[in-house]
Amino acid sequence: MVDVLQGMMDLAFNLVPALNSSDPKICKPFKSCADAFYATHKDCQIANKKCTTDGTTGCIPLGACSTYKSQPGCQINDKGSVVESGVITSTGVCTWDLSTSGCRDQICSDLNGVTHAICNSQLSTCTSDVIQPKLFVQQLLEMMDFAFGRLVLIQIIIQPNVDYFHVLIFKMGTSINVCQAALPSCISQMELSCIPKAKCSSYTTKTACNFGGLDGICVFTQSTSAQAVADSGTCTLMNSCSSANNDQSACVAAQDRCSWSAASSSITSICTNHTCGTYNQVSGTCSRFFNWDKQSQQICSMINGICRATDPSTLIQTDCFKLSGYTYTWNSSANKCQVCTKKDQPNGPINNTINDTNNTNTAQGLLLTFILGYLMI
Repeated sequence: MVDVLQGMMDLAFNLVPALNSSDPKICKPFKSCADAFYATHKDCQIANKKCTTDGTTGCIPLGACSTYKSQPGCQINDKGSVVESGVITSTGVCTWDLSTSGCRDQICSDLNGVTHAICNSQLSTCTSDVIQPKLFVQQLLEMMDFAFGRLVLIQIIIQPNVDYFHVLIFKMGTSINVCQAALPSCISQMELSCIPKAKCSSYTTKTACNFGGLDGICVFTQSTSAQAVADSGTCTLMNSCSSANNDQSACVAAQDRCSWSAASSSITSICTNHTCGTYNQVSGTCSRFFNWDKQSQQICSMINGICRATDPSTLIQTDCFKLSGYTYTWNSSANKCQVCTKKDQPNGPINNTINDTNNTNTAQGLLLTFILGYLMI
């Protein structure tokens, strides 16, 4: 009974009959925020916690900060404080931006704090831009730890009256792992800064090039000019195994198709197409592998304990389908492993029930073969 009465109370409020009215408040059912005529956020919240003001005619429902058109109503959004994985990712507070005359979500510059811990506890993407000499070591340790989890590059602007240095950049904050943790579309540039992942040709360092480009595996070539810095040069898209003869990282990145041989006293380093033997060494399996452009494949099988190239038509029944990469099937009539082919369907309708059943089974078998083959690719 108490719960029912409480529910009825939640639906009825003492509300003013009109905006800025001096008449006594009246008790009436509350159906929507539009039923409350208040010009302040505080009064609208008293009427209902899900309301704010439009600043002119009355109350409106809470929404995203960007939807508010007046400064009086730009107070909180409808989501509130958002916590993900134990950290605050949104404060739920709105801020009126004077430069745009619009309402937006609260950002780091809207918050106050003199240490990383204070700033970060308010919003997970924030840190402090103030270094106090007495707290320098403590703040340094805090920010180094924070760099690994959140920041791409920490640049701290020192107070003008501090003579230690003007800008401090943490090299630790720019490793591949840190750049990726901050934003998956970022990579490291010689551990000097983070850069957006792009096409191979845009990279100029070995670190970035070895990570790979948007267009594929990249090959790095060290610059030979007299002024060249170590690990700086050109980066190109890998278009064959041999194009990575001088870049082990690129060759290894393509180890599903390529094999790396290090340089010795008698030979130079080389990146070549796999043989069954080299693919077996790298993958630990003796089955099949693709050529560079994945337009054809080499079938392999164990022969006298050695992984060798194999004509799929010579495979035995138990190996035919799988070792051929689901491109061959066993022909019981010919007692031979044969390439899968599409069976032509007759032009006219088939009235024979037995033939219909056989054709259905054949179509299902071909469909299964195609699906399995596609998944293996």
